[in-house]
Amino acid sequence: ISLNLINGNNGSGIALWNNSDGNLLEDNDLSSNQLGISLWDGCDRNLILRNNASANAFSGIQIYKSMENTIAENIAASNNYSGIASVSSMKSRIMDNNLSQNRYGINLAGSSDDDVSGNLALSNLMQGIKVTDSVNMSLKENQLYKNQYALLITDSQSIEAYSNNASLNELGMAVQDCRRCTVKENTISKNSNGLVLAGSSQCTLSFNRIHSNHLEGLALGSSYDNLIQENQLQGNYDGIYMDNSMNNSVKGNRASDNIDHGILLFNNSSGNTLAENRLEKNGWGVLLAGSSHNILIDNIARKNYYGLYLSSSEGNNISQSTLSENTYNFGDIGFKHPNSVDRSNTADGKRIYYLVGQ
Repeated sequence: ISLNLINGNNGSGIALWNNSDGNLLEDNDLSSNQLGISLWDGCDRNLILRNNASANAFSGIQIYKSMENTIAENIAASNNYSGIASVSSMKSRIMDNNLSQNRYGINLAGSSDDDVSGNLALSNLMQGIKVTDSVNMSLKENQLYKNQYALLITDSQSIEAYSNNASLNELGMAVQDCRRCTVKENTISKNSNGLVLAGSSQCTLSFNRIHSNHLEGLALGSSYDNLIQENQLQGNYDGIYMDNSMNNSVKGNRASDNIDHGILLFNNSSGNTLAENRLEKNGWGVLLAGSSHNILIDNIARKNYYGLYLSSSEGNNISQSTLSENTYNFGDIGFKHPNSVDRSNTADGKRIYYLVGQ
């Protein structure tokens, strides 16, 4: 089905129903319909290529309960709902599409094993890419600009987002109420907030370059048992911000030139391990505020205003810290609760002696 001009229909411009398999839909122009192109109930292994599905009342392209379809090199713009939607479908390949000024650029709901790559999502009202109640997806090499959220993953498991670029959005990337998701090797810059992990566990956030975001670079809220590793955080308001988050491993990150904190643990963030992080030229290198029973080992804080500080926090174990050239290297402020700060910690080359009640 090719080279058709189809507009002004109350239903779909092109609709495939009930096991319509192996069709090629290419180079069609579909506008001002309810749906541009739709696949319903077991339409598998179809190719949807180079169509213009724009200005439709609902979505540009939608597939429902279908599998192994390829949607590539299409334009879907100014649709009232989604540019491209995959609902209760499997093994879709959504590649190299241009999605702009829809409510959602790409909307994946109740789907699995999709490959979403090389798409441009620009100036969509809500999310550039939204993933809900889905499993085992790969989101890679997408360009996500000027959306409300570049990428939102909710209530999902085993989603991998890597090598994407999220810039100039209100929020770069958010993972909410998810398990075992991976966000790695992305560039997240010049958003209001960079990367947010909320209510999630067993996720890995690693090797991301997160810079020049107006508020938090990387934020955890009410999340536990996650790995935050080898991220570069530069020129944000806060580098890493953890609120009421527990038992996370924060290892090998570099936070520099952030306005306020390199790493901040706040509001009962406990049981976390901060190891081998390098904090340079931030307002605070590391601050624990109202956060207890964390382990800090082998961190370097250099050329910050405050190096490593504790506030109203107790039972933290701090060792092998190297603090140098900070305006103020180390302190325990607030209620001066007891923490374990051994003599392996140094400030400007001298051992730190931490005495409580003496």
